[in-house]
Amino acid sequence: MAKTIHRAEYRQVVDRLREAREGLGMSQTDLARRLGRRQQWVSLMENGSGRLDVIEFAEVCLALNADATAVLGPVVGMLAGHDATRKKRTRKGTPV
Repeated sequence: MAKTIHRAEYRQVVDRLREAREGLGMSQTDLARRLGRRQQWVSLMENGSGRLDVIEFAEVCLALNADATAVLGPVVGMLAGHDATRKKRTRKGTPV
């Protein structure tokens, strides 16, 4: 399995956070200040070089006034689709 930061689903989350920041007309530096972090941290996160944990994700959502559920919703849908595909492939009634 690919590392989380290399998965399309992770990229989608980060892209949605970047779009939210840009939609507010906020610079990376502005976001970093709100988070008490350096601009480089925001850059690494947005470029996919740094990985967000769940607490950092929540902090970024709060700093952007973004609904975390709305950010994750499409990703959960993608993952649910993957699970449905996996469950369809069975061997003697047991998911593969």
